Amino acid sequence: MNIDLNVTLAIITIVISVIAFISPIAVAIINNKHSYKIKKLELLVNTKKKILCDFVSITMSLIEDSVSVNSFYSSLNEVLIYFENADYNKLNKIPKMIENKQSINEINDYLNGIIIELLDNTK
Repeated sequence: MNIDLNVTLAIITIVISVIAFISPIAVAIINNKHSYKIKKLELLVNTKKKILCDFVSITMSLIEDSVSVNSFYSSLNEVLIYFENADYNKLNKIPKMIENKQSINEINDYLNGIIIELLDNTK
């Protein structure tokens, strides 16, 4: 009976030792995976914000005739790549509004509406 108790205690001690060894490793792996996902998400959000800021800046420069239409379409393509909810027809209306000499306020209001839609995608 005494031998069975010693064997049982030895097995319990071995199991506790193995768990004590494996537990920190498992916690570290889980934490690293979580940190990686958070960092990846932060990078994507920051990239989207930069692309959106560049798009607004280039659009405003297009209104002022200080940048070419090619720069606008290059920026527009980046927006379409990174923003799933971007509507090409709405975005493509901006150079047409500029060509038709619509007021800066109308273009700005239209652009603000598009930006609000796109920002919903970055959250």
